[in-house]
Amino acid sequence: MDRSRPPHVVVRIAVVLTAATLIWLAVDALGDAIRGEGYDRGRHVASAFLIPLLVVPMVLVAYRRLDRLPWARLRKASPRTAGRLFALGAAGYLLPAAIAVTSSRPPCSPCSAR
Repeated sequence: MDRSRPPHVVVRIAVVLTAATLIWLAVDALGDAIRGEGYDRGRHVASAFLIPLLVVPMVLVAYRRLDRLPWARLRKASPRTAGRLFALGAAGYLLPAAIAVTSSRPPCSPCSAR
C-alpha cells in the first residue's frame, strides 16, 4: 500500500463522519453529566462554543492526515472560494438540522384532535 496516496474518498468520509459523531456524542454526554438531561439554554450555548472548538481541529487533522496535503495548501483559497465553501458547509449543517427540528415538534392540539 502506497502511504503517500490518500485513502479512498469513502474511507475519508467515513472517518470524518465517525469522528464528528463521536464529538457530538461526547459533548452531549458532557452536557448530561454537568447540566442534566433535557434542554437547557446554557447547555445549548456551551455546546455551540465547544463543538466548533473540537470539530475545527478534527477537520484540520483530517485535511493533513487523510488528504495528505501540506498545510500551505490550506491557505490558498481565494475569499470567494472560501466563502462558497463556508456556505456549503453551513448548508450541510443547517438543512439537516432544520429538517430534524421541524419533524420532531409535537403535533398541535387542533391537529391531534382529528
